[in-house]
Amino acid sequence: MVKIFISYRREDSKPYAGRIYDRLITEFGKDNVFKDVDSIPLGIDFRGKLREAVAKCDILLALIGRQWLTITNKETSKIRLHEIDDYLKIEIEIALQREECITIPLLLDDAPMPKDYDLPSDLQKLAFIQAKLVRDDPDFHNDMSKLIAFIREQFPQKSQTTKKTPGISKPKSSSVQSTPKKSTRGKISNQTNNDSVIEDLLKELEKSITPHRRRLEIGDFLDSIGDGDTREGVGVNEYNIPNIKWCFVEEDGELMIERKKFKISPFYISKYLITNIQYESFINADDGYYRLNWWNGFPPNYHPEASIRPSSNKKQNYPRNSLSWYQCVAFSRWLDDKYRDNNLFDALNLSSEEYQIRLPTEWEWQWMAQNGREKREYAWGSWATLPYANTSESHLQQITSVGMYPKAKAECGALDVNGNLCEWCLNDYSDMRTISYNKESLKSSRGGSFTDDYIKAENTYRSNPSNSRFGGSSYTSFSSNSTMERMGCRIIIGKKSTK
Repeated sequence: MVKIFISYRREDSKPYAGRIYDRLITEFGKDNVFKDVDSIPLGIDFRGKLREAVAKCDILLALIGRQWLTITNKETSKIRLHEIDDYLKIEIEIALQREECITIPLLLDDAPMPKDYDLPSDLQKLAFIQAKLVRDDPDFHNDMSKLIAFIREQFPQKSQTTKKTPGISKPKSSSVQSTPKKSTRGKISNQTNNDSVIEDLLKELEKSITPHRRRLEIGDFLDSIGDGDTREGVGVNEYNIPNIKWCFVEEDGELMIERKKFKISPFYISKYLITNIQYESFINADDGYYRLNWWNGFPPNYHPEASIRPSSNKKQNYPRNSLSWYQCVAFSRWLDDKYRDNNLFDALNLSSEEYQIRLPTEWEWQWMAQNGREKREYAWGSWATLPYANTSESHLQQITSVGMYPKAKAECGALDVNGNLCEWCLNDYSDMRTISYNKESLKSSRGGSFTDDYIKAENTYRSNPSNSRFGGSSYTSFSSNSTMERMGCRIIIGKKSTK
């Protein structure tokens, strides 16, 4: 059964906490809902018990009332939420750090959602999570019913007591006896049964009603079974370079962005965001990351860029995040060189004299996403409440493996176009026609990420840098040296850039 932790401040929301607790235990049972002192036996150290309960919960409900941000310590006069030993702060911080836990802000009686700059640094991620309302009567039970339905949707296997839905944490003995470590990949004898399991899971992804949480589990499982995720375009090829699955954007045309007209020629774009294993092949290659050629024309501090931030998730089929614009451009230059060395442009009937592997420009990315003249709002069409993209509405609070939303593919076949990670574009933000390499300027990104809502994931979304709180950049533009967790890249084969 799903485990729920209720985090609240007595001075702020005690009456609501009691009512919410009573409603939840009727649905999920008293043993599965934790509410501080009411759930701790006498004689037990409550501090350790709180930490233990948060570490085991599937969902943390952060109850936020009108005084949640401002309540002070009477002895020190400091705001309690900013004190290092504040237990409410510690509860939420632990939950946010756990990938397998969903944190849901509950705004009580129309309390406002805290802004990131009002929160301690360890809690700022909370500001980007989609909140739910819980109001007083006559709306209370209706709001709670919606919350309970959401919990059941996220944890269908744990929310039902009469029947069990098979999970994917461990296959049945008929398929695989155990999940091997990465170093033992390829040593499983019964690969046929593995293929059958994988086929069933991929079919499950095709169902529009498959919940976000289930998609996360399937992606993790695909990485762990047998030889790892064997989908074409996810791993590396026989040359030990990224095995890119190319999607053809065949329609040419013109696109207007902020009163500027851009011409688009046909191009190829990678089906998936660049994955961890693919970027690692660049880092580990003898002629890879540390070869100066790939960093030509960059500012002196990037010859090469010394700091390589680790990906937030080490699974090989996850998109590589926390990359700067320079690191993505260097990767594309290296891969372009590999294609030339191995005559791989010929396989696509393309002239290596005319085409190159690079990041997409902003207008190329938008043209692909909106399906050219069709002008789709999202890659698949209009926004839907069904699980179509990993935006903040998914409440996963993390990236997923690539390609977990096949129903949301662009017309050309590209996946994860909206949500999961913001995608670096080649051009500058302020002057879209400029592609500058030798200065740290704002660069465009598109598509939104797991921290962004559905509005910021729209195909045409472009915000004003002056409204941003990211050091002078915006939700769709970032400094070229930024390595934020929400940033990744996708590559294209397009006409050579002249700048």
